[in-house]
Amino acid sequence: MGGSCIGQDQPSGSCGNIVVNYLAAAVDSKPIKSFKYSGFLVSDLKLDGDLIQLRGKKLGKDDPSCCPSIDAESTIKISKNGFIPQ
Repeated sequence: MGGSCIGQDQPSGSCGNIVVNYLAAAVDSKPIKSFKYSGFLVSDLKLDGDLIQLRGKKLGKDDPSCCPSIDAESTIKISKNGFIPQ
């Protein structure tokens, strides 16, 4: 994924690095819309029923987009309507 020029006519990776995550899942054997979020570097993922618990690093105020430095946790609920940040 490209960095600061994402969405422009530039090859991936040509403008730096950026942290982007994608989640994909199925409910009752039916795929749900994928979920994209950025600025969070996942180091640990735990499934607990319909919840995805993530641990990792998020971007600090002065962090370059490649290198989150702040410890963080995030929880995302899986539903048949998609992913819902908690």
